Amino acid sequence: MNSPMLKTYIVTYDLSDEGGDYGPFYQTMQGVESYARPLNSVWMVRSRVPIADLARALSARLQPDDRLLVVECDGHAAWRALTPANVQWLDKVFASAKPGDRRSNLRVA
Repeated sequence: MNSPMLKTYIVTYDLSDEGGDYGPFYQTMQGVESYARPLNSVWMVRSRVPIADLARALSARLQPDDRLLVVECDGHAAWRALTPANVQWLDKVFASAKPGDRRSNLRVA
């Protein structure tokens, strides 16, 4: 039996209740095979879970007025001024990343 393919998703959200208990939401996000959090409300996750199932699992842990967007990555990315740990994660996920312009720290994979 073949295992589902490992895919990369961008997960972004707007939380309506800043003081709310979002622990279960973050635990679900961290329960995937691999993840990075390059921006405050943007995560990149690697998972074998289909996109609709991941979105349902995350949505079930949000408040009614929260917003959620899950997008499958197609293997290309560009970024600027991310932390070294996030750049390392992106380099690993997008193995074909090129160094780019060192002054702007812009990377395109």
